[in-house]
Amino acid sequence: MRIVVFGTECTGKTTLARALAHRLACPWSVEYVRTFWHQVDGDIRAEHLSRIAAGQLEIMAAARAGVGRASPACVIHDTDLLSHQVWVDLLFAGYGLDWVRETADIQARRTTHYLLCDIDIIWQADAQRGFPEPGPRRQVHERFRDALDQRGLAYTCLAGDLETRVTQAVQVIKSLSDIV
Repeated sequence: MRIVVFGTECTGKTTLARALAHRLACPWSVEYVRTFWHQVDGDIRAEHLSRIAAGQLEIMAAARAGVGRASPACVIHDTDLLSHQVWVDLLFAGYGLDWVRETADIQARRTTHYLLCDIDIIWQADAQRGFPEPGPRRQVHERFRDALDQRGLAYTCLAGDLETRVTQAVQVIKSLSDIV
């Protein structure tokens, strides 16, 4: 079972993914672009998009490989290629790569469920984040929701503090499987 924690920046995705993996005793993958951002001192360009997508795929594959027979057959991903594609369309319009778009759609169809994080968490400044104002932040959030809706993907919107989100997410995952 693949669960993707999804949404715009500064919505608690990484914290939620880590907490869910701990609670469910399953592997999880981080968001590769954060690592890459440090490697290039924050100077991400259109020519980097293919490498970022490939890095995300590698990290996700490694997490899936960690799903063993003794572990629950579940993996939590802190983002996926669909998220990458939403950001590419927003920040690098016209530079999307066909193979990334196609792979993102295939990967999204293979995802069991998306957990869309609401923007009700207080904004925390970070050099990698760029939409602190409520209006633009809501617009970016809606792009993420639209990406799921346009593809008819299964998702649940999570709101509230971390414990509330973890509880909501565990209930959703439990309804999808008997691993919890």
